[in-house]
Amino acid sequence: MNKVTTVFPKPKLLLNEEIKDIDLLIDQVKNKTYSSVDTEVPCSRFRGTVVKKTSNNIEVVGWQRNISRLQKADVSLPTIIIIKLDLDYVIKDIYLDHDFDGSKGLLCYQGYLDKNLKEKLINQKVNDSFFKLVQIDMLHCFHLSEVLAGILSSLEIFQQKELDYFFEEEVFDTYVRDEDFIIVGAQKMNIKDSPVNYSMELKRAMELIGFNDNGRIYSTEPLDVIFSLEGKEIFNKKISGKKPKRMCLNMKKLAIEGLDYVKSSLVPDSNTAYMCSNLFFQAFIGLLVQVIVMKKFYNNYNYVLHVLTGIQRSNNSPRCIGAVESQGEADKYFPGFNLSEIF
Repeated sequence: MNKVTTVFPKPKLLLNEEIKDIDLLIDQVKNKTYSSVDTEVPCSRFRGTVVKKTSNNIEVVGWQRNISRLQKADVSLPTIIIIKLDLDYVIKDIYLDHDFDGSKGLLCYQGYLDKNLKEKLINQKVNDSFFKLVQIDMLHCFHLSEVLAGILSSLEIFQQKELDYFFEEEVFDTYVRDEDFIIVGAQKMNIKDSPVNYSMELKRAMELIGFNDNGRIYSTEPLDVIFSLEGKEIFNKKISGKKPKRMCLNMKKLAIEGLDYVKSSLVPDSNTAYMCSNLFFQAFIGLLVQVIVMKKFYNNYNYVLHVLTGIQRSNNSPRCIGAVESQGEADKYFPGFNLSEIF
């Protein structure tokens, strides 16, 4: 029998309404006032997708807005991708909104990423093989990969249910209680009467979690983790990870299990791979690392950047353009990415 958990504050969605006008939607994503459960050190991610069919095409907007506080200043970083498909689900146009901001400032160059999106995805059909095209090694930016994975799942739901309009929105918010790190999330869809609320408690995380010399996450002792839906405890697990690789693997398993419960609550009859969520493991692990380091070291900007680089580099190589350390690396891993264009 499910146990009733502690009552947590409910996070607030950014939009919390269907906005069918694309220009208004984009403006609201970038500029609407947000609310975070932690007012002292807010660390939140808002995201969503809109799919709309017209007489001759399908319009899609996928978005993400990351909120954090570093050195007493709030930072708001939007990623918005706009796509036009024909009625056979072939991409005819795609662009990254010009107000894109990544975690590494100028290095996250919108001009390069937008050009790469167009080169890789225009005239591609959104089908079962499309997922391989939205991986980080193709798009060169974690945010783009996350937003497009969400778009892919949303299009699958849209197609399976034979809809003319689909809207989904999610908030992933965080706060600290004593030494516990707590995630509270909510996701809303226009095909569901009410949002689904979830929470995840990582007991003593602020005491046990650390980062090594390469910025990789680990835990000095096993962490107790409680996942809940609608105020009811769903599972209670221990995850260990004295070594970063083991820690990330166990976080991946945790995210997959939690995500399955959220999906079952929102679209129980869908057989889609459910990637339109911050609990999708490719988004969850990096997001969890970011919010924990920002909670612990929000007054130490250089250390936060050190940990972000730990996410963005693997085997001493950059995985995204924000982790490039020289023009030589740019030439080798991201042809056409010219640092002189941005510095």
